[in-house]
Amino acid sequence: MKKSKLTFTTVTIPSASLGEPSPLADVGSDTYIRAPIEFDETIPPEEAKYIGKGMIETLLPYKIQNNYTRERVPTPHPCAVLENDCLRATFLTGLGGRLYSLFDKKQGRELLYCNPVFQPGNLALRGAWFSGGIEWNVGIKGHNPLTCSPLYARRAVGEDGEDMLEMFEYERKRGVTYTLRFKLADDVLFLKVIIENRNAHPVNMYWWSNIAVCENKDTRVIAPTKTAIRTTYRDGNYALGITEYPMIGGVDCSYPAHISTAVDYFYRVSDEPRDKWVAAVEPDGSGFAEFSDKTLRGKKLFLWGKEKGGPHWNEWLSDGSANYIEIQAGIMRTQMEHFPMAAESVIEFREAFSSLNISKDDAVSESYSRAAEAVAKALDSRFDVLEKVDFTVSEYGELESYGSGWGALESLAQNRPVSLIQNFPMPKADGECRDALMLLKTGELTVHPVTEPISAFMTGEHWRKLVLAASESWYRSYLLGVISYELGNVDEALEYYEESVSLEPNPWAYHDIASILKNYKHDISASLEYMRSAFELLPSDFNLAVMYAGALIAAGKHEEWLDVYENVLNKDLKRGRLKMLAAHSAAESAKPERAIAYLTQDFLMPDLKEGEFSVFAIWLKAHGEIMKRAGKSDLSEEAILREYPLPYELDFRMH
Repeated sequence: MKKSKLTFTTVTIPSASLGEPSPLADVGSDTYIRAPIEFDETIPPEEAKYIGKGMIETLLPYKIQNNYTRERVPTPHPCAVLENDCLRATFLTGLGGRLYSLFDKKQGRELLYCNPVFQPGNLALRGAWFSGGIEWNVGIKGHNPLTCSPLYARRAVGEDGEDMLEMFEYERKRGVTYTLRFKLADDVLFLKVIIENRNAHPVNMYWWSNIAVCENKDTRVIAPTKTAIRTTYRDGNYALGITEYPMIGGVDCSYPAHISTAVDYFYRVSDEPRDKWVAAVEPDGSGFAEFSDKTLRGKKLFLWGKEKGGPHWNEWLSDGSANYIEIQAGIMRTQMEHFPMAAESVIEFREAFSSLNISKDDAVSESYSRAAEAVAKALDSRFDVLEKVDFTVSEYGELESYGSGWGALESLAQNRPVSLIQNFPMPKADGECRDALMLLKTGELTVHPVTEPISAFMTGEHWRKLVLAASESWYRSYLLGVISYELGNVDEALEYYEESVSLEPNPWAYHDIASILKNYKHDISASLEYMRSAFELLPSDFNLAVMYAGALIAAGKHEEWLDVYENVLNKDLKRGRLKMLAAHSAAESAKPERAIAYLTQDFLMPDLKEGEFSVFAIWLKAHGEIMKRAGKSDLSEEAILREYPLPYELDFRMH
């Protein structure tokens, strides 16, 4: 009889709609991937070697996922449930394969922070991200591009007859395939990760497993270390430096509840194989542990902090019923690093997740090293199993969940399989891959009406050759512009975009021209005129309206933008980010009462960005103007907030 059973089913969660992705290409517009990284002299050269290396310039070929809402309705999500007598692991196959829940049957307790809702927030490369469970991040700093997208999933039967879960997908930005294979053995969930780079060139690579656990007032995070690389967020920058751990400034930082502001601690664990672990422990000695083979040498703690907007972010991403922290594990020491993965190579590693029980005295010991030794002792025998667990597959079941389809199309376009492990099925003809599929089948592009969003972007030299061979059209020229831009040829991209609008004016090429002129040529005036043309062709599109507002603001045309907002935009567009941008221009135009009204009357911005200070800045500007008119002499930030405190619902400051 099998000890483990895999079931494909659904789990119903109150969920906000993810919405359709933005139709606009990322042409130098996504600031998340461009935040500067600084580090001080405390970090040795050998540890700083890859810090800041391998960062991407654009999210292409991916689209931004920024049209989610905050209205939640009960929604069934496809999931895979792998369980035995000890554990029940529930994976959301439609949302990046997230391990949503890991329930300890013997102890009757959830080991992870299991978010009771699905609420996307603007915290990832592509925008949409949600908290809770364990997220699998491959390829690029800033959360997996597929964290809110489906993976392929199926049953894999081991040589011992036990059910395993296998999920996989092709990651388009790095051009790699990754496979996740999960197996249960008693009270431990084991994972084998396989990353394949089939390219004839090296690629920058990255892996982090982000694990959310509940944060109670005495939760303690323990790792085998005496120092950590502390990362803070300052003026839009990441600042890194080495600090002693856990005592920092007289505060025991192994207790996250003691820390006031959002921060990362990247633990500097040794190279000893059995030092590759991190744990979250409660005062009674119960807890959760992540441990791995020597490949995952990075271990980390992230927390929101207890001051200002930190608790608000916790609430914003859930229903406010519980707080969470994250303990994480990655290949590099920090998340500011990528490493070169050799051409035609494969990376494999193992990771495990389990409950943890140590004595109460050890858990709360004033000696951090004593607590760490107790965890190490509890995990020692489990490391033996980690090294020996057999992930060999004897047979596969049918696919129960389907990914994007790009693995199959890339294999055809490149005339070679993108994986030697996975055989990607062909996508359906009516999905996002439809134009690429038609191009591969017929050598021609289906030219849609210019106001219809592009189904998907294609990038790379192999797609350039295919698109070049197609008949002339505005669409062909536009796609060639996208491909050229993603390859780093900005001037060539600009020529193709201009050719596209000369063949037929279209909002997509106008937008990309405007973005190049603004972000690369620094020609704000010319950029505005092209963005105006894009908006006039499609004034009903929210994303184009946001970009047009940004162009008007950059040109200092605040009154014009306010007129557009009030008299041109459809009523449905006067919401969220556009309302915030109207408040910004009202404040800049010495209309403080109007700015405040925008922010306080039915204001809700679902895509508020992690670390964004826009609302706070508008609040200060508007109320500072009011105080100035009243003859107040002290217009400092402190004075303004004393007289006009920032309402909790608007306060997302992390520092």
